[in-house]
Amino acid sequence: MKHSNATRLHLNDMEYRVAHYPNPGADPAIFLIGNLQEIESVENFSKAFQEEMDVYCVELPGCGLTAPLHACYGMAEHADLLARLVEHLQLTHFHLLVFSYSTPIALEYCRKYPGRVMSLALGGSMADIPGEKRGPTLSLVNEVLHDRTKFADSFIGGLTSDQCTGKRAVAIRRAALRKCRQYTDSQIWCFIENTVRICAYQFHHPEEIEVPHALCFTGALDVYVKPVWCRKLAESIGAEFTLIDGCDHLFHLEQPEITASLMMRPYFASKQQDNLPAARLTA
Repeated sequence: MKHSNATRLHLNDMEYRVAHYPNPGADPAIFLIGNLQEIESVENFSKAFQEEMDVYCVELPGCGLTAPLHACYGMAEHADLLARLVEHLQLTHFHLLVFSYSTPIALEYCRKYPGRVMSLALGGSMADIPGEKRGPTLSLVNEVLHDRTKFADSFIGGLTSDQCTGKRAVAIRRAALRKCRQYTDSQIWCFIENTVRICAYQFHHPEEIEVPHALCFTGALDVYVKPVWCRKLAESIGAEFTLIDGCDHLFHLEQPEITASLMMRPYFASKQQDNLPAARLTA
């Protein structure tokens, strides 16, 4: 794994990993990543965001390379763990950029802590796990406990579409499979707890989420987060909706430049406003 500037942080006996990509004087942003992703694997995005924002790429407790977090902690409590970090960083307002699994955390944070998020980008996002996906998603827990190779095939197969063809798509799929087969026991238990956690979550009260600039998107060929589910979330929270053509749930690997551009679109929309609130607490 390549080197990063990530540091481990303990707040109230909870372990976080945080990498700061500084841009002094710019608006702060928090970047929350997906299940079985790490700070190091998304560094190209953090650096792209850094060109405009003061970026904190975050692995919340139970995510990335932190210790597993028991599934008894729900998504609303995960949002409270984010709030604890925001307080530690002394941020009053910030932009929130989110991949996949962290979508419910972001939604619950915006609902529980209104007025803090200046813009919201949700990539590979849906409100919760639909009924037809719960069985296949939970079956991965059994597979990962008994056959790591079968799990890797099922997990990556559930994220990729046969309609994504060509040498690049094949290479991405092979690399994803290799990485999946090399996860540590700790990463696997993070995946298990997070899978149970997200399957237990249901999104309610979208009308309570008020973010002035928001975007939901995924790949047009995404078989895990179907575009119709992504659009439904966008409509429910008043967000913009778009798709990346020719991509599945691995859109961030297939079209990284387009992905980075879309993730920053709500930020750029917010900068068209005057009199934005101060982003940091003053001493």
